[in-house]
Amino acid sequence: MSVPEAPHLVIARLLDYFGRRTDWQRRLWNPGTVTVIAEVLEAVEFLESGHLREKTVADLARTAERRAGPDLGVGTAGVRSALTTALRAATTDALARFKLEHLLEAIKPSYLQRWSDALAEQPGLVGTELASRLLAGHLLGLGFSPENLHRWATWLRDHNAPKTVADVFAAAEAVAQRQPREWQVLIPFASIERHHQTMPREWLEANQVNRWLTENAPHASIRQSGGFLVKFSAQDPWAAVEVASDAVESLAARVAVGMPGAARFAPLTQAFVAGSRHEFQLGRPRRQVDIHSLKRQNALFSITEPALEGRLRSALDLVAPLETGAPGAAIAGGWAAIEAILARPDTQNVEAAADLAVLVACSFPRAELTPLTYAYEAENNDTLAVTLAAATSNRHRCTLLGDAIANGQTLTFSRPSDQAAAERISEIMADPRGVLMRVTKYVEEAIRRLYRQRNLVLHAGITDSVAMNPTLRTVPPLVGAGFDRLVHDALATDKSEPLRLIARARTELELSGDDGGAAIWDLLGH
Repeated sequence: MSVPEAPHLVIARLLDYFGRRTDWQRRLWNPGTVTVIAEVLEAVEFLESGHLREKTVADLARTAERRAGPDLGVGTAGVRSALTTALRAATTDALARFKLEHLLEAIKPSYLQRWSDALAEQPGLVGTELASRLLAGHLLGLGFSPENLHRWATWLRDHNAPKTVADVFAAAEAVAQRQPREWQVLIPFASIERHHQTMPREWLEANQVNRWLTENAPHASIRQSGGFLVKFSAQDPWAAVEVASDAVESLAARVAVGMPGAARFAPLTQAFVAGSRHEFQLGRPRRQVDIHSLKRQNALFSITEPALEGRLRSALDLVAPLETGAPGAAIAGGWAAIEAILARPDTQNVEAAADLAVLVACSFPRAELTPLTYAYEAENNDTLAVTLAAATSNRHRCTLLGDAIANGQTLTFSRPSDQAAAERISEIMADPRGVLMRVTKYVEEAIRRLYRQRNLVLHAGITDSVAMNPTLRTVPPLVGAGFDRLVHDALATDKSEPLRLIARARTELELSGDDGGAAIWDLLGH
């Protein structure tokens, strides 16, 4: 079986990043460079208004500097140097905001084209992982929906397979040049009680909805009692429906407080877009806060489980809105959950981000290895595949496959996404401590973004910041992964002791690669 060419691996990773159901370890964890710079620019404004602290903005500026410094998509060495200077002065120079604004406008156009040109000259300039992260983060930051980008990447793979990574960036640049347009979205209702209100001009009666559907979505077959027909500006129809879902949620909140206890505000679960034959799901998609240990250890319906009492129970209650809640509630509840279980008196609360990050980083190798064990077993019939089939636990399976890789056995997989994961495991094995510390840094950066967004929600009432959507797209699965470890440990030991688990995680990260350290797939035990 041949190993896929690098462009195929990049596209495979794009499909991972754009997929709604991708497991946390294969997802995109942070937004693109341009979005991070825009986040700094916005943070400077909130610093001036007193809604963010100087240290918070300075930390974010350092993150942006670390990201943008080597990023050739940002521009020439001169542009990157000017950006570094502006970022370092972000909290002290009154002109910093305007310098960053000017530089951002210069950086945005042709970001992907600059990378394409650089990779055409030096094909091995960046690896598969970095190339795919830069590309995916940039396209998502432009406002394209994951669904639309997943379709584009699938088409690119199946019908216009690029020969080089530079070609992938060039194809993505063509997408990036598309401008937002107006989309006409129909939001049908099963029922709605009007309370003698004069309905707005966007409202269509049932017969008008039927006429619109006949003209624009003849395939539709729904029962409805009217609906809203609204125009939204967006990059693609899926993104427009996301905006429509937010609008309906806002209306529902208004009705809830404007007519307390009133019944019948029931939109259908599907929406329709003029010019598209697709049927779109209305409503907020899952954010994948997956805490599988609750089910695996038979604690899902336990009312009196002592290990889940106290702070851990409070944290689980608070984290629930992060799954499907409105943006403000999701952000506030998500960070409150982290503080509830990890805040301690000897550190600032924001440092809980670092504690959760080490748990996620220590979980990463086993999360990567586990699906690879099943893929290898399904695709092969050699001794290793037979041994994997007989294994009694995922921990045992990871040990078998991990030992095979460590002993130099060459493993190939039919799915490029699996092959990319195998390469990541090999990279960790080559430098366990270095790579896992880097993973920790990426995760901490993401969770600190959740903390900053929480401050904007609670202290400034901001629910539409530059980084709000990227945060809700990237952070929840990481929070879920960290909480999964906390819950697993509590149930396995019959006692919730998060600091003990964090101490173990930090120690094992420091020992990674040392003779006294645990195997990378067994850093947290169990």
